[in-house]
Amino acid sequence: MLAGERRGTPMTKFEEKSSSTNSSSSNNNNNNSNGKVPTFKTGTDALFEEEAHKFGQKEAQHRLAVRRKFVSPVAQPQQQAAPEPEVEARPEWLNDDESVEDFMEQEFTKIVGHDAIKHQLRQFHKKVQLDAIRASARTTAAKPDNRLYHMLFTGPPGTGKTTLAEVVGKVMTKMNLIQSAKVVQVQNALELVAGFAGQTPAKVDAKVEEARGGILFIDEAYSIVKSDKNDSFGREAIDTIMKHMDPPTCVFIFAGYEAQMAQFMQCNAGLARRVPYRYQFNPYSLPELMVILGKMCEAKGEEVAPDVLQQVAAMMHTIDPSVRSEQNAGLVANWLHHSMIERDSRVPFADAQRNPLLCCTLLVVDFERGLVKLRTAEQRAV
Repeated sequence: MLAGERRGTPMTKFEEKSSSTNSSSSNNNNNNSNGKVPTFKTGTDALFEEEAHKFGQKEAQHRLAVRRKFVSPVAQPQQQAAPEPEVEARPEWLNDDESVEDFMEQEFTKIVGHDAIKHQLRQFHKKVQLDAIRASARTTAAKPDNRLYHMLFTGPPGTGKTTLAEVVGKVMTKMNLIQSAKVVQVQNALELVAGFAGQTPAKVDAKVEEARGGILFIDEAYSIVKSDKNDSFGREAIDTIMKHMDPPTCVFIFAGYEAQMAQFMQCNAGLARRVPYRYQFNPYSLPELMVILGKMCEAKGEEVAPDVLQQVAAMMHTIDPSVRSEQNAGLVANWLHHSMIERDSRVPFADAQRNPLLCCTLLVVDFERGLVKLRTAEQRAV
């Protein structure tokens, strides 16, 4: 009886092939004894034979082809690609061909009042252009001007100093004087001054680095240095700031009350000469405050009839002029806030559902009640 043949049962084709394979394997073993190098089956070969035995040779060949197509022979750990650095989108106002002059005038239409400051900024733009002409016309090796563009904004709160700083950033970017129009704000001196010796320079450096290539707007800058001559922390902050002013890491804009800022500029002998551009923000007039109120209502989607605004202007006259000149746009914003709350209390919810216009319309009674709330809040603050 042949090898692999079962008694009384003929061999299948696969068994004949298997028998032949076993015979070949036996011959290989004999060859190994003769000193020949043995051959070994790979895992793929063994799996193929197992599947051929179980499913048939044709199905086994199909499965082998699928594995070779979709399965990597050696699994390699995939390395994650390094994230690409985020590129800041170029703002639309830099993408067009609008001149600096036209851009400035367009931005100025958004700012209420401050005609003198607008004139100064026009002169600033002209001076920078003339500086460039002078530099190109010089035939001698004259020492170039040390061009510093640091600024001082003085005036009471609510007069638009922060808003104008943002406009200055855009204008200076279009003039290629700074790299970015970003304005980093410092609202409190504690953001720059530390409580322990040696820590203040690191805080100042970090904030300046944040504003690198743009503008660092320091509001109430006079609070950095106390009147006490022994205030070593504040003076340490000023010394670090001056290190970044010349050569400039960014453009510094110092803001605050006029009298206090005059003292601040004297806290260091070299500070005043490093701030060549100074702008005085005067309090808003009553008509200007009414224009600001109208812009605020429009921005919030509030409907106010013209006759209502006339009565609101009459109410504005009853507010202490010193309060108006001290708070300015902040006063208007707070009054509008209280008036909107009073309107929400007045309008029934069911009526607002039937007519949504009711919940975005302000009446005289809303401003009257809002003014009462505003005065009450001021008295409590005092």
